[in-house]
Amino acid sequence: MKPFKFRLQVLLDVHEREKESLFTQLTNVREHISELQTKTQELQSIIQNGVGSNLQVVSQAQSFYNYVSHIQQVLAQNKTKLIEYEKEEEILVDLVRSVQNKIKVLTKLKEKKQSAFQKEFTRKEQQFLDELGTRGFQQL
Repeated sequence: MKPFKFRLQVLLDVHEREKESLFTQLTNVREHISELQTKTQELQSIIQNGVGSNLQVVSQAQSFYNYVSHIQQVLAQNKTKLIEYEKEEEILVDLVRSVQNKIKVLTKLKEKKQSAFQKEFTRKEQQFLDELGTRGFQQL
């Protein structure tokens, strides 16, 4: 009898590689989110603490106002990017779940087919042994 071969193994392997790729993308997106959140917190801290310390560095009130306006623009851009990354993260998480479900189904199918193959193999083996025993008994 031929050894067990799962006919959908290639599909299962493809989904496994797809899952790994999606996890890599998800990790990158989460790193971007973390970086943007850190930058946002730093810029907000500069604005809050800037009245005392940065005013000494920036000699004119107008320069400080321009500086704060620039920081606020960067904050707005970061917020927009953060929203985009969070949407992308959500999409990737859904894709990962979908791929994991496909892998789970294929793995269960593989286990079921392998179990059926093993039972059939055992049945045929037992049938062969029974025939040998019967032939041996008949010859006596």
